[in-house]
Amino acid sequence: MLKKQLKELDQKIENLQETRKLLDYKITTFDEHLAQFITGQRTADNSEKLWQISL
Repeated sequence: MLKKQLKELDQKIENLQETRKLLDYKITTFDEHLAQFITGQRTADNSEKLWQISL
């Protein structure tokens, strides 16, 4: 039972780490993406898929 709980915890930690990486990327590239939307280089149709995902 304890090994199962540890495995579940490890999976949750892995999921949190992936979510953190995605959020860090979004924070890092936000200004660039915003500028591309303002200039028309990027639209809702050609935006990166990850910008269409809500956490």
